[in-house]
Amino acid sequence: ALMVVDSGHKTGYFKDYKYLVTTTRTGHQIIFLDRKQELDSLLYLVFLSIIIFVLGLSVIFVLLWFLSKPIIEPVIENIRKQREFIANASHEIKTPLSIISADTDVIEIEHGKDEWTSSIKEQIVRLNELIKSLLTLSKMDAVMPKEISTHFDIAEVVQNTAEDFRPVATNEDINFSVNMPDNPVPFDGNIEGVEQLTSVLLNNAFKYTPKDGVINLRLSKKGRGVILDVTNTTDQMPKGDLKRLFERFYRDDSSRSRQTGSYGIGLSIAQAITKQHKGHISAKKLGDRTILFRAVLNPNG
Repeated sequence: ALMVVDSGHKTGYFKDYKYLVTTTRTGHQIIFLDRKQELDSLLYLVFLSIIIFVLGLSVIFVLLWFLSKPIIEPVIENIRKQREFIANASHEIKTPLSIISADTDVIEIEHGKDEWTSSIKEQIVRLNELIKSLLTLSKMDAVMPKEISTHFDIAEVVQNTAEDFRPVATNEDINFSVNMPDNPVPFDGNIEGVEQLTSVLLNNAFKYTPKDGVINLRLSKKGRGVILDVTNTTDQMPKGDLKRLFERFYRDDSSRSRQTGSYGIGLSIAQAITKQHKGHISAKKLGDRTILFRAVLNPNG
């Protein structure tokens, strides 16, 4: 009782007793209530709940351990077969395309070049690009980042890739600017993947940027990773959810895509590359005529 009074609290717990302190004319009156049975019951309930929770998780884990493999195996097998089909079909299509291309050259030699032979060659180029893109996607689905990681200066790789688009910008009267960090940016990743990511984003920007438009490429550091931004002006802003732009074979405007030769694969390749580098890619509208594509890449290691 003296310890309760010295604590200065009017109510609370002292060991297994709940107490209430009241002040009278002659001193303090303290009422103690034995709560040992209730407290023991509560502890027993908590302990029992923990045991049931652990047993329940164990049962679920055992069930998943034995059932997940037969459930997931068909899905894995289906994905594997899809990759094999894409690879095999792509290789098989290359042979007739080569024959068609050779036959077209013979026709042009014997009868001269005309709009029909030119159209055939254009379609052969488009089909070859489609095959190349499909093989790239299939390869990226199968290869893990750690198997393709090397140490390099990512700023130099992005800069060199961007310089290949200078003639295109000059020919189409497009204001093309590149902003790089002042110092080298060491990075662990896939050099070919970074080159292709840069090429895909710039190629996409040049396809939809009108004459006298503006394209800006910017590389900046973010911790141990980097941010690659490609901004371009456009006459026809994509409609709906911009996340769909990264879906395979998605085209916002079919007629416009046919005119530019797009199959809706390029941005899905860009997304696959960013995922390989533990990052992500996004698109954002900056007003009515400007769109930003941002790829965040993190080192593999």
